[in-house]
Amino acid sequence: MYDNPSSIGVTGWILRVVYLRTAGTPHTAWMASSILMHMLEAAGLHCEPSSHESVLPVTEEKVDSELRRRLFAVAEHLNIWISFDMGRSRTVLCNSTLEMPSARLGDYTSELMELLPYSTDLDPNKTQDVCELEASLSTVLSRVHSVPPSILAQCNLALCLCRRLQSMNTSFTGNILDQILSITLKGIEAAQAILDARSPWHHMANVPFQVICVLLAIDTGEAIAQLKDAMQCLSNVSTVYNTNATREALNTASLLILMQQRRKEKCANNLNNLVKKFPIVPLPEVQDEAPLHDVDDMRWLNNLVGDLSSFDYSDLDRFLFSTMF
Repeated sequence: MYDNPSSIGVTGWILRVVYLRTAGTPHTAWMASSILMHMLEAAGLHCEPSSHESVLPVTEEKVDSELRRRLFAVAEHLNIWISFDMGRSRTVLCNSTLEMPSARLGDYTSELMELLPYSTDLDPNKTQDVCELEASLSTVLSRVHSVPPSILAQCNLALCLCRRLQSMNTSFTGNILDQILSITLKGIEAAQAILDARSPWHHMANVPFQVICVLLAIDTGEAIAQLKDAMQCLSNVSTVYNTNATREALNTASLLILMQQRRKEKCANNLNNLVKKFPIVPLPEVQDEAPLHDVDDMRWLNNLVGDLSSFDYSDLDRFLFSTMF
């Protein structure tokens, strides 16, 4: 590349990175996103327009300040997430002086960019603090995002924060768990909406896969109930965008579900052996002098043992466990 990159060339590379993120290998996408960041710097699009003369003999293209900010912000968003997903170093332009893009009516780029400060909290080289990560997760979950690509970014960030906190032995309960299950549902719906519109975005396959992983980790009735839609969405992505990356994601998700099924079958077999060893027997008839409330309690238990078909198993998790996930 002999000439300095132009804004059109940078825009083309952004589209290339989005495509590789969706349909290519993770390594190829990461390399492309790193090149994109260096192209921004080479084009001088990482800084606000300045009247100061450059010490280098470079003829800088006249590019609107707002366009600079948007090109840089989207490129940084892509580079951060591709790097984090692979555990590779991200490309940081320390001399960048750009401000955040301004909000426009009918444009939602600012929603995406406002997530960047919380995304950098997940940098592997940054010292993690549980309280800070919990605060970031709460903020991200409470945000309102308007369009599918923005919702996918919100969902992806929330799921990554969840998994990082879980690795630090943090449990989620009550309202925060409900919010997590709400954002996973929104993420599935957003991915399907983008697929139906044939308007691909780079989180389109990644989010359904991450949702499946998190739902399997939560492992409650409400979480397992979402797995069908998540797998169907991931299967639809693999059908429409039939690449090695999407097929591998679908196969890996199926394998994870199979492993979870085998684990549950083993647990169920152990429980079955216990029930066989200690079978349920009807309680003896009570004497007339027994207290009335004891009689009612024993009748309820006998009825329950006699017919478990009407038992609401969805409440069993809450009954047995005080914390989830």
